[in-house]
Amino acid sequence: MRGTVLDKILRSHSHAKTIQPDEVIPLHIDTLLIPDNAAMPIFEIMEHEYLKPQHKNIYLALTHYHYQHEPGYSQKQRRIIDLARKYQFHILDNNKGLWNTNLWEKGIIRPGSTFLARDSTVNYFAPLNNLNISSGIHDIFKTIVTQTYDFVVPEVIKVTLTGLLHPYVGGKDIALFLKRELSNLVVSRSFILEFAGPLLSQLSDQDLFDLSLHHYTMNRAAFIFPPLPQIIQDHEGVFPDDIAEYHKSYGFDLTELTSLIDVNGVIMELSEMVGKRIDRIYIGNSVGGSLDDMKFLAEVLRDKKVLVTCYITPSSNKVLQQATEQGYLSTILHSGCILLTPATGICSAINDHVPLAGDIVLATGYNDLSIQLKEVVGSFYNASISTVIASAITGVITPIEEILGC
Repeated sequence: MRGTVLDKILRSHSHAKTIQPDEVIPLHIDTLLIPDNAAMPIFEIMEHEYLKPQHKNIYLALTHYHYQHEPGYSQKQRRIIDLARKYQFHILDNNKGLWNTNLWEKGIIRPGSTFLARDSTVNYFAPLNNLNISSGIHDIFKTIVTQTYDFVVPEVIKVTLTGLLHPYVGGKDIALFLKRELSNLVVSRSFILEFAGPLLSQLSDQDLFDLSLHHYTMNRAAFIFPPLPQIIQDHEGVFPDDIAEYHKSYGFDLTELTSLIDVNGVIMELSEMVGKRIDRIYIGNSVGGSLDDMKFLAEVLRDKKVLVTCYITPSSNKVLQQATEQGYLSTILHSGCILLTPATGICSAINDHVPLAGDIVLATGYNDLSIQLKEVVGSFYNASISTVIASAITGVITPIEEILGC
């Protein structure tokens, strides 16, 4: 793995003399994040042992999720917030938007840095050319009091993407394609996918973030990217060597890639599902909630109406404000869509919008559901924002080309 992006980041954040798969190295962590549903065990130990955090760059994400349906929720959440302030954690309120988006907007995560979180969606930041790690409470606690994390070095697998994408094929479709193509990927150790190839430069920053949020579909492997000009300016970042060593390499020409859809966990060509009925649609939050997404929705929905219940969740307050100022939100609401509070959204059943029993749900978010939703939905479909908004207009699975006449 010498010469890979991962190898260089590890060497810059540790004193390890050798870096090989399966080795455990003490890794300096630049930024830490804890969601509120994991915070209390950590705070209780710190209080009992009179410990103070040595790490100064710790964020608490208020998801308002884990405790909200339990007795005494308000008291528990009050206690979490009070202790976070006592220990000088930075607080990110979920009701101001997705915590990932809030950190991105603040410019906290930098190229070549290390980010540890008690949340699998930390891989969202992979396009920033940094290392993102999801880990358990005990590891998080150790890092809080020592500033280092015992990192088990994974194998590095190179994924090279080439070709020219069709219009309206983007990050979501690439993620679903890779889930299908790499579903049988089996290695003897944990692994990380390091991306390369000229196709990466065709993707918008939102496409890259959409792709990265689907890392869990590939055995929860983390992703890592080289510096990309649409994300990182002024030649910052960590570049792989031309002769970098990888455990395995895969190459995919995506010129013939068409729109895909996840049907209850099975990846299918969109053409195989055209005409299927939809009861309820969710667009936004983690995937589909950016300002560019709001602009796209407004362009497609102008002078049109949706035929099924369609919820729109901007990914942050900033996105909501900008979408309002630029007139996108007015067009979206005139179409009959329903605006939800910027928040985590459907994957955590935020806003208490749980589908009716047996509903067929179509969503843009990464294909995972909260416990509340898994208990009731009849079917769960997952596709790109293009496919989802086209289907909202017709009430059945529909390719965007039919709506736009192209």
